[in-house]
Order: sequence, then C-alpha cells, then structure tokens
Amino acid sequence: MSQQIYTDTYQRSEIRDGMRIDWNTPIAMDDGIILRADIFRPLAEGRYPHIRIILSHAGGAVPLFGTFSQLRSLCYDTALSTNSTVLSALQRLVPTSQILLGSDYPFAQETGVRYALSGLAAYAGFSEQDRQDIECSNVLSLFPRLQAEQ
Repeated sequence: MSQQIYTDTYQRSEIRDGMRIDWNTPIAMDDGIILRADIFRPLAEGRYPHIRIILSHAGGAVPLFGTFSQLRSLCYDTALSTNSTVLSALQRLVPTSQILLGSDYPFAQETGVRYALSGLAAYAGFSEQDRQDIECSNVLSLFPRLQAEQ
C-alpha cells in the first residue's frame, strides 16, 4: 500500500470581507510534519484589533489609568452619566459612534432609564441623529447579529 504525500505548495494571500486570508500556509510541527492551514487575520494592526470594550458609567475613573490613545479606542455607555459635564468630556474623548445608551438596569430600574434618556435629550451637544445613534444604531454596529432580519 503506497502512501500519498501532499506536495502542493501553492500558497497565496488575498484581502476579502475586511480580512487578510493566507491560503495553504505551511506550519511546521515539532516532529517535522508540515501542516497546511488557511489563516484569517484582521487588516487592523494591534494584538487584538477586533476586541470591543464597552466601559459603563462613561468610563468612571478609567481615564486615570490608561493612555489617551488607549482610551480613544474604547466604547463608553451612558449609565447614570448623562449630565452635560460628563457628556461634554466624553464627546471630546471619542466620536459619538463610540457612545452607547446605558441605563444601569436592573439596578437603577425605571429611574436609570428615565435619567439616561432625559439626560441625552437635554444635552445640547448632540444632534438628533447623534441621539438616535447612541440610543440604538451604535450598538447594532458593534453587534450586527442583533439587527432584525429584513
């Protein structure tokens, strides 16, 4: 019985669907066997470029612990943090697309929801489109599977 040996060394890379795909990549094992795999990587730089972190309460004390560039890559929710001072500072730190509605529910219950919505409505620094994005669209862009099928 003869053993068939895989000798195809065809290897290629392409960019598709927002990622780099390296097809038929050789991976050497400790015992000398060469495995081949298709490797899917993000185009973005960094160790974990697609992990999204959402900080509650507009980040709270977190700005005291990180670098400015690290803080600008995070997302922030508005749980019990919709007064004009906090929202203004948050808006200077990140674009509106990184601000998400937060209510602190179930801990703050209806009070937290009312506080979050009324604070967003009263803040003059957001347009109506900004409010709509914060209340719904931004979270759907982070978690597209939550969108209703059309």
